[in-house]
Amino acid sequence: MSLRPPRDLIRSFAEYVELPDAGGCCGAAGTYSLLRPVDSRRVIAPKLDALENAGVDFVAVLNPGCLRQLRNGLRRRGSTVTAVHLAELVLGAAAAHDEP
Repeated sequence: MSLRPPRDLIRSFAEYVELPDAGGCCGAAGTYSLLRPVDSRRVIAPKLDALENAGVDFVAVLNPGCLRQLRNGLRRRGSTVTAVHLAELVLGAAAAHDEP
């Protein structure tokens, strides 16, 4: 079995949309979001704007802190975008593929 970068893996079963600043910080940064929540929200705001403007259904992440940060930010906004761990996205795609 060969290992593929996450972007290639997603492209193998779904449309992949690269967002501007996709690799930029979400503001979680370990305990930063807990110790400095106002500053943390300022950091994530442009990323949330980009997600909502991209018209995507899901944003897949690997880092648990980023996942929590994105889920909370999207929930606060009442966004229709869902933040998932990459493993959740892959499992969901596999389950959808197996359905009759």
